[in-house]
Amino acid sequence: MLRNCFCNIFLGLAFIFGIIPASAAENWGCYDPKPGHPTANEISSFVETLRPIAIEIQSRYGIPRAGILSMAMQESGFGWTRTAISARNYFGWKYGRSARESGLTSWVLECQPPSDPGKEYAVFPTGADSLRFVASQLAQGLYRTATVAARSELLSNVPEKTRTKNWLKAIQIAGYNPNPNYPDDVMRTGSSGGAFENWSAVATSEDAATTAAPRSDSPLRKALSLLQQNDAGRYMIHGRVCTREKSAKWPGYESLPDGTLQVCQYTVTSCTGLPVKAKQTCETNRTIIQSKTASVVLLEPGLNRFAAWIASACTQAGGDIEKCLAAMYSDGNGQSNWQIPVAGIVFEAMDSTGWVEHGFAFRDGLTVQSDDACGWKNGAEAAPTQSQNEACTRPVATPLGVSNKARPMSTLLTELNSWKPDIAASVVPGHREGYPIKGEAAGAWARYVRDTLVKACSSDDNPLVTARAIMLRRAGKF
Repeated sequence: MLRNCFCNIFLGLAFIFGIIPASAAENWGCYDPKPGHPTANEISSFVETLRPIAIEIQSRYGIPRAGILSMAMQESGFGWTRTAISARNYFGWKYGRSARESGLTSWVLECQPPSDPGKEYAVFPTGADSLRFVASQLAQGLYRTATVAARSELLSNVPEKTRTKNWLKAIQIAGYNPNPNYPDDVMRTGSSGGAFENWSAVATSEDAATTAAPRSDSPLRKALSLLQQNDAGRYMIHGRVCTREKSAKWPGYESLPDGTLQVCQYTVTSCTGLPVKAKQTCETNRTIIQSKTASVVLLEPGLNRFAAWIASACTQAGGDIEKCLAAMYSDGNGQSNWQIPVAGIVFEAMDSTGWVEHGFAFRDGLTVQSDDACGWKNGAEAAPTQSQNEACTRPVATPLGVSNKARPMSTLLTELNSWKPDIAASVVPGHREGYPIKGEAAGAWARYVRDTLVKACSSDDNPLVTARAIMLRRAGKF
C-alpha cells in the first residue's frame, strides 16, 4: 500500500546533506532516492514548490500543511524515488480502486521484491496532483476522524507541530502505514527539510481565513461545519485527479489566482449510493450499467468561501439564522453539491429521470445548449467521447442557449429580479423566464453570472447566493 521511503535514518540524513558516495550509484535500492540526490538545492526547490499546494490542502480539508508536505518529502525522497520520477507519485500510492475510479493510469515498479505484493502504482499528471489526491483520500474513510480532529485543532489554534504530530499518529493507527515509528520519521524529515518554516512567504488570503478561527457559535463556523460534513458529496472534485488551470487561459477569469479553476476527470455509476426505494427506481430505468467518465472545469473557491457566502446571505435575509444556514446548505447541496461547473459535462441523478445519471453541458455556472463543436445533447445517459470532453471543456465557446438558473444554488433570474430589480433590469432587460435564454440576453446573463462568481471568489458576499436566501425566507423556509 503506502510506504516510508526513508526507512534508514542514516541514509535519509546522508541524502539530505548531499554526502552519498559515488559508489552508491551502482546500488540504487528499489525504494530509495536516486543516488546523488537530492542535493540541498533540490530539497529547497521541492519544498518551496509544494508549499502553496500544502496550504490549499489545509484550507480545504484541515489536514496540517506541514504534515502533508513532510509526508511527500519522506515518501518520495524529495521527488527522487523511482515512483516519484516515473509516476509523479510522491506517496507510493498503489493502483487500487480509488486510483482506477479517478481515471488514473498505472506504472509498474519492476524491481519490487515478491515480499511486497502489488507492483502497480498510480500515475499522476504532476507531483502536486499526487498531494491533492492523497489528501482527498485522507479526508474520508478510515482517516476521516483523524482529519476532522486536525481541522478542529486548526480552528482552535493548536500549535502547528502539535497538531501535525497528532494527525500523523492518528492516520498511522488508522492503517496508513504499519510502522509505529512512521509519525516520528515524518516529523524528523519535515523538520530537517524546513516543512515547519517560511510559511509566511506563501501565505494566502484563503490560508489566513482558515487559520483565523471564527467562534464556534458563529454563522460562518456553523456553515463551514455543514459543508465539511459532506465534502465527499462534491463528487466531481472530491478524490479526483484535478489539474490546476492558468487563469489567463480563460476569458473573464484572468483576475483569479491560478488553480481557482480546475480541470477534473470524474466517474459516476447510475444508482450507486441511493436510498433503497430510489435505487430500485433507478435500476428499473437505467439502460447503461457500467460507469461513465467525463471531464469538467470547476470554479473552486473552497469550503471557507462557500461558508462565507452562506453566512452573509443568511445575515442579510434575516429570520431564524440556524434554520437559514441549514436551508441554504441543503438547497445548494441538492442543486449543485456545492460545485460550480465552468465548462464540460455534468452527470446528475434527478428524480425526474428516475434517479438515473444523465449528462448536461455547462458554461460559466449555467446549464447550456452546447455549440456545434461540443455537440452534446443534454439528458444523454451515455458517457461523452474523448473528443467531446476536449471540445466541451475548451476555454472559449458560445453556447446556443443558456439556463435561467445560476450555480452554486440554481438561483433564478426571477429571484434576482425580485430582490434587486435594478440589477436584473441592467443584466437582461425585459427578460423572460424559462430555458433556454438565447441571443443577446443569453450573453448578458452568462457574463453577469461569470463576473459575479469571479468577484465573489475574493468576497464574503455573493449576490447569487443572497438572492436565493431572500427567496427562501419569503417562501417561509426559515
